[in-house]
Amino acid sequence: MNFPNCMALDRNEDYLYVVRTVAADVVRFPIRGETLCPQERFGPPLGGRRPDEFGSESGRFLADPQVGRRWGMADGCAFDADGNLWVTIVLANRIVAIRPDGRATVVLEDPDGAVLSGPTSIAWGGQDMRDIYVGSILTPYVLKGRSSVPGLPMVHQR
Repeated sequence: MNFPNCMALDRNEDYLYVVRTVAADVVRFPIRGETLCPQERFGPPLGGRRPDEFGSESGRFLADPQVGRRWGMADGCAFDADGNLWVTIVLANRIVAIRPDGRATVVLEDPDGAVLSGPTSIAWGGQDMRDIYVGSILTPYVLKGRSSVPGLPMVHQR
């Protein structure tokens, strides 16, 4: 597994979802008893690199913001109550929601990074679980907003 980052369990704990940063995608592992079964892709690619953009010199490409947006670099994740997995895309200043059927929708995007800049983590909170918090590697603040759908409480919150 190359650069696994965020992990989350679905509501029924049938799958462990893993966001892979460099691959810019999500895989999930079916859980059978105490065993993780082989991984399967979940949702579409969330970014992409050309073959020549890998290796020890790959950092030089990041000077071009367009390249960074294309690479994406998926990072944080959290489930909403409808079973959608929300994923932060760091270099694209984007948050997507991957539906249970695997289709993705852009929830929030700020191409210039004026407010949503380098999002790395996402969580729900508040009395009704509709407060949404987004952390960033680039900003000295945590964004807080309201979501039309509540977040899925984490295991210790249920």
